[in-house]
Amino acid sequence: MATFPEMNKTNIDEIPTKIEKFYNDNFPFRAILLNEFFRFKLKQGQSPIPNVIVGNGRLYQQKSVQIYTGQIKIKEEELSDKVKELKYRYTYFKERGIKMYVMIVPASPEIYPESLPLSVQRVKETQTDVFCNLMAVSASEIPFIYVKSQLLSHKQDRNLYRNGDNHWNAYGAYYASEELLKLISKGFPSIPEQKMSNYNFTPRCVLSGNLVDALINPRTTDFFQEDTIYDVSLVDTSIIITNGEKRDYTIPKNFSYPQLYEQEFVCNNVDLPKIVIIRDSFFTEMVPFITPFFRESVLIWDAWQYARNFDIVEKEKPDVVVYEITENAITNILSE
Repeated sequence: MATFPEMNKTNIDEIPTKIEKFYNDNFPFRAILLNEFFRFKLKQGQSPIPNVIVGNGRLYQQKSVQIYTGQIKIKEEELSDKVKELKYRYTYFKERGIKMYVMIVPASPEIYPESLPLSVQRVKETQTDVFCNLMAVSASEIPFIYVKSQLLSHKQDRNLYRNGDNHWNAYGAYYASEELLKLISKGFPSIPEQKMSNYNFTPRCVLSGNLVDALINPRTTDFFQEDTIYDVSLVDTSIIITNGEKRDYTIPKNFSYPQLYEQEFVCNNVDLPKIVIIRDSFFTEMVPFITPFFRESVLIWDAWQYARNFDIVEKEKPDVVVYEITENAITNILSE
């Protein structure tokens, strides 16, 4: 019989499934009653669970909305400590001839506020705004990008975030990669220009996502529409990306996706720089847009800690290190 799951930041995405199993094992008829409760709440335009916000044709992660409204906002002093930590890393890498970059990923309320419930209003200054201002004033030497404005400029062209998931889709990831590569290429002229015409985007429809999966059951299916996701491939078949050799670095304890902790990719263009990316789940969609521009790409998903990972960098000896951080997790940046 299942026990109630332990809550920690390393197993966020699997918590709903584990709670579901716990209740199914411990409460008879719970599934039937719960399905009817979910349907009742959705008919009222409300979410039956607290960690998902039901919008107009789009679902939102509760934490994203709380940051957007200012319900979650840590002290400026704490954010300043995160900036100081990034400055320390920048200096450390610079002394070793490595260029460091930081990219912050906006949450979906910042890109699609019009689909939020009418009662949800943006605070004048979010903790992300404060962090970005601190980076601009106190750490201007660090190449830094918050891709919100770039995504807003393209949202009329096509949908950029999944409707039933808190992540962007392949198009959102493409535009983010375009801006990141522009930034990196200033120091590495061998990196060619990113172009959308370099890729094939093959659409397919799915009724799934980390938010809709928490709400959907046999009695609620009719409340949701399929989401379009994309399989991405290179147009130029002379560019070959292969899986690199596994390093077997130590995986963080209790990390929900150990198979994704480290990934290595090799491009057949040996004249390109090498990159190490400390990433989170948003980078998954960016992989096909970044790996063709580096001779070797080493991706480390360290359970949303965004730690220094100096030991890994020392072993890899890359030309470039990128910290890709979702705005929901800026406060997780680990000082050591």
